[in-house]
Amino acid sequence: MERWILGRLRNRRFYGLAELNEAIRCLLVRLNDERLIRRLGETRRHLLEELDRPMLKPLPVEPYVFAEWRLRRAGIDYCFQPPGAGRDRCVAEQLQSASVRYSAAAPSSLDLCTT
Repeated sequence: MERWILGRLRNRRFYGLAELNEAIRCLLVRLNDERLIRRLGETRRHLLEELDRPMLKPLPVEPYVFAEWRLRRAGIDYCFQPPGAGRDRCVAEQLQSASVRYSAAAPSSLDLCTT
């Protein structure tokens, strides 16, 4: 698809981004709604509506947040500071490890383990 669009635009000169975007938009409409796929004899739009759209699920209510979990080992009365936390977290007495979740939304989430 990209090569087909670039091939159609290669000899044209554009004087603004809006003009280029409009030309690409027109070619995309032509590609998706008018051109038939040779082997299938259908347009991309028809295949989307017939095959893909019925299988689509709604987006989740809460957005995805990338996070990493790391196991931090600590000695008796050892303090460490997760990135983004305002103060140290103290791991006391017999506690030997802590599972820390690092993410942009909640950088100081801490789950203490007693292993």
